[in-house]
Amino acid sequence: MESGEHVSPDEQAVFFPADNIHEKRELAPFLAQLPIIRLSLLDDDDDQLIERLLRKIGVLKLQADAFIRRVLIPRYSKGSGITVGENQSHVRYLFHVFQRHKPEEKKAWFNDLSVLNWLLCKKASDPEKYFLGKPGELYLSKAYTGTEFTDVFF
Repeated sequence: MESGEHVSPDEQAVFFPADNIHEKRELAPFLAQLPIIRLSLLDDDDDQLIERLLRKIGVLKLQADAFIRRVLIPRYSKGSGITVGENQSHVRYLFHVFQRHKPEEKKAWFNDLSVLNWLLCKKASDPEKYFLGKPGELYLSKAYTGTEFTDVFF
C-alpha cells in the first residue's frame, strides 16, 4: 500500500490509484484512510501482468461505485465507530456522486442505502446522544443541507 501497510483484498477493499484527476479529487477526503496500491508497483514493463494479478485477487478500481459498495456500505452495516464529521463528509460525498450519475446507476445505491442506518442523528429531547438512522425515517438538519429548511432525505 502507499502507506507501507500490507492488507488482504479478502479482508477489506483494496484499490488501485485513481485513474484520473476527477476520481482523485472526488475521493480526496477519504484517500488517507483507503488502502491504495503503490503506484511504483505499476510503473515498470511488467505492470500489465502485475495489474492483472492484482485484479484477479480482488484489487479494485478507485471509483465511486466500488467506494460506496466496498467501503461505505460495509462500514455502516456494522453501525458503530462513525464520527459526526465522518458521517457528514460521507453524506456530502454521496450527494455529490448522486448528482452526477445516471438514474439507473443510483437506483442500486438507493436500494442498498435505504435499508441501512447510516445518518448520524440526535433527538431534540436528548441532543447529547447520537444514533444512526435510516434516511427514509429522518429529516436532515442545516449541518447536512446547508439551509434552515429540513428535508426528508429519501
